[in-house]
Amino acid sequence: MNRRRIWFHCSEIDHGSTLTIERRPPKHRLKAEPDTPRLCVCPSVPECFGARLFFPGNGVHVYSTLKQRSGIKPIGVWDCDYTREHWLIPPVTLSKVGFIKPHTVHRITQATFLFHDATKRGATAFTRIASILRAFEVLGDRFASIGS
Repeated sequence: MNRRRIWFHCSEIDHGSTLTIERRPPKHRLKAEPDTPRLCVCPSVPECFGARLFFPGNGVHVYSTLKQRSGIKPIGVWDCDYTREHWLIPPVTLSKVGFIKPHTVHRITQATFLFHDATKRGATAFTRIASILRAFEVLGDRFASIGS
């Protein structure tokens, strides 16, 4: 059983002041992952940057649950122990709590993109953890875990 906590979801798409997810399979998933209807969330914004690589030219819209909820630990997701990604089962509504400007996203993700470009390798535990640490370094406590 997972503790109840505040969860964050980051998106390059501006969904307005609230993000409501209906029951549908996720848009972004690996072939090995189940098509379980879900919203991927993390306990902090830096961990969202570890779970997904955001493009440096885009801003990132930050959404959060307003009250504590229980998340489900993912099945078939290799990096969830590093990113602490969990799933919320729809329907679920989150509120917009911030926006990270494109130049800040660039500062967070630049090294990861350079690594992937230079090595032609996919994501590893190292790149996930490095992305999270860089996001914490750039963002500070601005979007750190709340109530966890």
